[in-house]
Amino acid sequence: MKLSSPDGPITAYDTVSGTTLARFTGSHSPCHRLALAGKAYVAASHISSSTASASIHLYNWLSPTALHRLPVPQPVGNIIKSFLAHYKPASSLRINSDWSLVISGGDDGTIVVVPIFQLEEASGKEDASDLSLHRFVAHNGPVTSIIACLGLCRPTIASCSTDCTGKLWRLLEGN
Repeated sequence: MKLSSPDGPITAYDTVSGTTLARFTGSHSPCHRLALAGKAYVAASHISSSTASASIHLYNWLSPTALHRLPVPQPVGNIIKSFLAHYKPASSLRINSDWSLVISGGDDGTIVVVPIFQLEEASGKEDASDLSLHRFVAHNGPVTSIIACLGLCRPTIASCSTDCTGKLWRLLEGN
């Protein structure tokens, strides 16, 4: 398990024993902005506190300092469509495997499922309640992760939260 904070080092813990495996310094990485890069590296989104420029810091497990610092060009890209989905910040976002759905989880504990064609056809900055296929009042805490399992017979979403629950949602039935 990896934890990041814009105020401190990145720390990796053993999920069974809770012991610290590694601590990486020199990165101001917002929460939920870490990824494993193969078996040997951890990639961290970094925002400079002095210049506000963005980069990706690549760490190996053997050193607390960044092995590489990869600059990210600004701006990253143009926004195609924006929509209001949550009452608090969005904390997790997925696009399903066939690129037909945007699935977002929020700090408000909700999960919103919006068909991409609805977004493309929308005229302006719409409220997701006008566009959404489903809005699940899912958790009592922020949604931390979402996985979409959209097989032909029973399309399902799995979610987990800081409220210590994991839940399954059936898209066809809406429950």
